Amino acid sequence: MKKKLSKKINIETERLILKSVFELDAKDLQKQANDKDVAEFFEAGFTFPYTLKQANKYVEDMKDSWNKSKEWIFAIYKRDSNDYIGNFGMKYDEQSNIITNVGSWIGKKYRKNGYLSEVFKKMCDFCFNELNARKIDAYCISIN
Repeated sequence: MKKKLSKKINIETERLILKSVFELDAKDLQKQANDKDVAEFFEAGFTFPYTLKQANKYVEDMKDSWNKSKEWIFAIYKRDSNDYIGNFGMKYDEQSNIITNVGSWIGKKYRKNGYLSEVFKKMCDFCFNELNARKIDAYCISIN
C-alpha cells in the first residue's frame, strides 16, 4: 500500500508541534543548524558554517522527496512561542513496511529539555497507528 502524507500536517505533543517541511522557513533552519554539533552528528550534508543557500537547497530537496522517495522531514516548533527548534526525519520503506533512517536534532538553545524524547514518543505512535508501520529501525551515535 502506497503511503502518502499530506503536505499540510501538524502532529502535536504537549509542548511541541511538528509540521511538514513545506512550512519550514530556510532562514529559521539556517539559524538553528549553523552549529558545530549539528554538523558533527548529522549526516544530511549539514556543515559548519551552515549558509542560507544550503538551507534553501535542503528545504527544496526535502519538499521534492516528501512523497516521491518517502523521506519525510518535520520541522519542530514550540507550542507556546511557535519558535522553530529543530527537525525530525524518517524514511519509509514500502516493500517491508518499516520506518527507517529515523533522525532528529535540536538547536543548541533548546537542548536538554526532553523535547526529542517527546517527539520520538509521539512519532512512534504516529508511525504505528497512522501509517500502520510494522517496525521502526533507528540508531544513535554512542557519544551523543
